[in-house]
Amino acid sequence: MVNTNRTTNFHIDLMEFDIPDTTNWHVISMTTKKFDAKPGDTVYVQMAATDYGLEKYQIDIDYYRADIVNIKEAGPDKGILVPYHPPIPNLKTLQIS
Repeated sequence: MVNTNRTTNFHIDLMEFDIPDTTNWHVISMTTKKFDAKPGDTVYVQMAATDYGLEKYQIDIDYYRADIVNIKEAGPDKGILVPYHPPIPNLKTLQIS
């Protein structure tokens, strides 16, 4: 998540990443598209990790950084990006087994 001291929509640049396994190191990166930082703003960058089992998973972070880049020159994002609160499909499309 990234925001500034002026941010009012805290979900606009919020992204989740699906990490498909627990045995390998993974590189994730995200380039924001609508980030509205201006000179004099304070920029906040945060990362959180959640799991679905108490004392089942842990996270080791090799490094964490935030850079200001020209998005026209930035490479592709890395990782399996999942928009925060992805759109919910029409319930009629779900199969009940």
